Amino acid sequence: ERFEKGWIARLLEAQAMATGSKYKIDPTGVIEGLAQYQKLTGDLATGKAGLEGLTALAGATTTKLEDMFAAAGNVGNALGEVGAEFKTPEEKAKAVLEVMKGVAAFGQEGAVEISDLAKQMAKVSAAAGFFEGDRSGNLLKMTALAQLARQSGGAASATQAATSVLSFANILRTPARRAQFKEAGIDVDSATQKGQLRDPISIIKEALTKTGGAIEPMKKLFANVMGDQP
Repeated sequence: ERFEKGWIARLLEAQAMATGSKYKIDPTGVIEGLAQYQKLTGDLATGKAGLEGLTALAGATTTKLEDMFAAAGNVGNALGEVGAEFKTPEEKAKAVLEVMKGVAAFGQEGAVEISDLAKQMAKVSAAAGFFEGDRSGNLLKMTALAQLARQSGGAASATQAATSVLSFANILRTPARRAQFKEAGIDVDSATQKGQLRDPISIIKEALTKTGGAIEPMKKLFANVMGDQP
């Protein structure tokens, strides 16, 4: 067993060395990033399969490898497991990378850089889990709402922006707020996935339509200082 573990460690080190050299990144950081992913997910195989893609993305966005792999780990946990939602580690690694590319794109266009948001992805992932539909899509929607909260919703930092999307999801699960939405003729529950909330963007659109965007009616629905920022 020690012999096998020794060879696995050497192979991973060789892969990290090659990847770091290819993208002109310190191989030590690549190894530490992979260790961070494994620590968060317990899934070394997916981390190894996504090693090159995440390293390349980190280099392209000037994100610390540790932050990139930590964010990817939280995304990986939110997307599901190999053997359940995914057939192979390679399939899951591809899905994680696609989400991280979207997160990186939002970071370049929005108010929160990926290097800052990466540290807050656990909150964003938690919020995404409350809504119906595709998990990858929900992660990107929550990331977009975090960007908007920071850009024009009053969130003063990446930490506040990430906290605000979790608070937004909690608004829709709070009995008092749910009663206000029902009174306004807005159903916040999924019609197809029991126990899940409707698409968050659809809820926001309907709230704006039903209230005309007026301050007081909107505040009755989203009566939470942090949760109304998105």
